[in-house]
Amino acid sequence: MILNRKSTNVNTEVSNQSPAISFINKPTKITGDINCNEDLRIAGTIEGEVHSKMKFILNDSGIINGKVHSQEAEIAGTVNGDVRVKDKLTLKSTAVIEGKIYTKKISIEDGAQIKGSLHVGPNVSIEDTSSTPTSKTTSSSSSDSSDKEKSKDEKSGSGKIFSKN
Repeated sequence: MILNRKSTNVNTEVSNQSPAISFINKPTKITGDINCNEDLRIAGTIEGEVHSKMKFILNDSGIINGKVHSQEAEIAGTVNGDVRVKDKLTLKSTAVIEGKIYTKKISIEDGAQIKGSLHVGPNVSIEDTSSTPTSKTTSSSSSDSSDKEKSKDEKSGSGKIFSKN
């Protein structure tokens, strides 16, 4: 590609006419936080927080293991973490959310699954006020011996993480 002043101006004019969209395709897995100033569409897997200043779209194949912050969102995939949407959140029939949801407006299609709590309305605080990072440990068993072992490991500074994959 040859870049010169004329082509740069043309690209700028085109981008002003239509919104920019960032894509993360299905086979892609990203470990880390994503900060995006434009619309963001994810079909892959993200291990970290997602921040979009515009619209966030999670396809049915998309998986987010972390918090989501966006101006507007449409979720058809899986989110394991809190979802904070400043304007409107749309949950498609294939959506699975495990975490707290904070939004001004919500639309939920039949079949969408939520394991957590909903905080919806014009007076809901969308901003995340937690100042300390949270760690998440998932255990495949809930027996007393596992809980004792987990407590022992937490005191010693080590932990066990079991993945569902």
